[in-house]
Amino acid sequence: KKSIEHLREWALCFARTIGITSESSSEAFSAFLGVLDMWLTPLCDELMDIVGKELLPQLARLLDTSKSPMRLLAAMHNLETLHFALLNVNYSKSRPPPAMVEASQNYIALRSQLNAELPAYLKLLDAGIVRCIRLFAVRQTEFWVTVREQWATLWECLRMEGETNAGCEETLRLWWNRYSEVDER
Repeated sequence: KKSIEHLREWALCFARTIGITSESSSEAFSAFLGVLDMWLTPLCDELMDIVGKELLPQLARLLDTSKSPMRLLAAMHNLETLHFALLNVNYSKSRPPPAMVEASQNYIALRSQLNAELPAYLKLLDAGIVRCIRLFAVRQTEFWVTVREQWATLWECLRMEGETNAGCEETLRLWWNRYSEVDER
């Protein structure tokens, strides 16, 4: 949307440069602004709305699913030091405290449970992220196809006799022929 707003600002500056004012208006310039104001700006708003209503809630749900595994990983990390301390206790000198033994058992149980379930969760999380990326890609593709159609329609409306839509080189040649005076000024 910002690029469309900046393009509009550029167009207004360009219009002043080539002498288009409210008194001496240009049908082509009005059509150009019409594409920006009536088609592309609302199209940007629509895409932002789609992202806000479709994509962001799905990403938020994916983020919510990661809270429990992250808590379990943090708990396992906290218990890890006690577990390894228990492994290094010299049993011939003293018995380890019951809390240390319990922490080690909890660590082992938590680690084995995470080892079994975390890979499946990560695959599902990856699939969810891929789905969101694809949804965004589809919406973005639709957006850019519509943008291209609007510019092509404007080009067809503004095309003069004998002009073709032969790509960038042709467009640059036509603009240079029409507006080289502006460049000289």
